[in-house]
Amino acid sequence: MSRARPVPSRRAFTPRADLRGNVEGVARASNKIADSVASFLPGNIPRGAAKAGILTVGGLVAFSLLQKIFSTFLFLGVIGAAALLWTKLNSGQGSSGGSGSSDGDDPLSNARRIMDKYK
Repeated sequence: MSRARPVPSRRAFTPRADLRGNVEGVARASNKIADSVASFLPGNIPRGAAKAGILTVGGLVAFSLLQKIFSTFLFLGVIGAAALLWTKLNSGQGSSGGSGSSDGDDPLSNARRIMDKYK
């Protein structure tokens, strides 16, 4: 006898529900981290104030790191775009190293002309 296959769930994927789940997961994780760090602080500091301070400092550190990462990628993108533009604009110039170069572009003829000038 063949076994019946389980029917897949017909729950549609909703990005909003997935985002909400991710935000809740981050909130739970940050709350656990704040609880564990607050346990290192002296007992005369209220736990609510300690957790709020820890979350504030952690948020500022995370914001600073994200800002530096974004700034680095932006800088690299601008430099890459400038390099690409420079190579595209200058790709048609210069000698290709073939036999079609003129005498004015030949370094050896330039050197001979300069040497002849000072004889």
